[in-house]
Amino acid sequence: MDDKGMSRSMKSIWLTIAIVISLFTLGVILIFALNIGSEANGLSKLGSDFSIINAQKINYEDINVTLKKTSYEENIENIKFIFYDNNESIIKEYVYSMEEIQKNALRTSFYIENTSRVKKVSVYTVKKLKSNSEDIQKFQDVYEIKFNGTIFYPVEDETGYSREKIINCVYASDCKDNNPCTVGSCSNGLCSYPLIPGCEFCGSDLECQDNNSCTKDSCFNRKCNYTLIDACEQCNSKLDCEDNNPCTENHCVDKKCEYTNISECESCSSKSDCEDDNPCTENVCSKNKCTYLSIPGCISCSKNSECGEGKVCSGNICVVAEVNSMNETE
Repeated sequence: MDDKGMSRSMKSIWLTIAIVISLFTLGVILIFALNIGSEANGLSKLGSDFSIINAQKINYEDINVTLKKTSYEENIENIKFIFYDNNESIIKEYVYSMEEIQKNALRTSFYIENTSRVKKVSVYTVKKLKSNSEDIQKFQDVYEIKFNGTIFYPVEDETGYSREKIINCVYASDCKDNNPCTVGSCSNGLCSYPLIPGCEFCGSDLECQDNNSCTKDSCFNRKCNYTLIDACEQCNSKLDCEDNNPCTENHCVDKKCEYTNISECESCSSKSDCEDDNPCTENVCSKNKCTYLSIPGCISCSKNSECGEGKVCSGNICVVAEVNSMNETE
């Protein structure tokens, strides 16, 4: 082969090597790009729907929280806010509908007495499943609240604010209605008073009635409290009052179980529980109740004179006397 042939052959080899290297490099780049894309998609799926961009203490009673949408999903029904103190204990929880949050441009005002206690706030979303039942809450973000100013402590007001007087508002504290069973909130410049679930407002004990005979009903701090009575059982009939004790009579009085002891009845679990110290009875435990059956012809005694002629008292029972014991005295 001449020099020109050799030159062309070498060029072809180097060209082939260059193409292979280029294809290999391009393949590596594509794989890397696909991995990055895959990771990015994974992160977006795992990412939150909202983040907290600001949480600010306004005064003694008001905190403003502003959210930012990151990847909003239509099935979000409510947003839950939880405020914590320095010990990570929950101070207050609020739940707002997605509609309310959007009306206020993702900025919400909260009423918390003595905001100096608040250390941080976390936000959760509550999503709906296709069955329209609420899904479990999903954590979104947490924000540490800092305040360098002086917290204002207002003079105590005995009457507070009534919902009739205050309609327009700037902060949640403008919406106090003196009702411990509502949470005054400021939404879109207007006061609203969502009820606290399970809370009953009252003025006296007579206004608190849960129709449960086994609770003590009372009004404390203008809220109804129902305290369980120890060892009390609620009932609708005598059949609801079963204590499995054969020595009690079961009654249902004023929807409350009462148990009366039966005279001279002894409950038992075995024969050994039934001891009457009478040698002339046979002790039996039947259906968890002691029964004492008289032994025919047996006479109990404590001395010979109680046994009559020809008999003596032995082992607390009268027996026929032997010849050599007939002359014994009492």
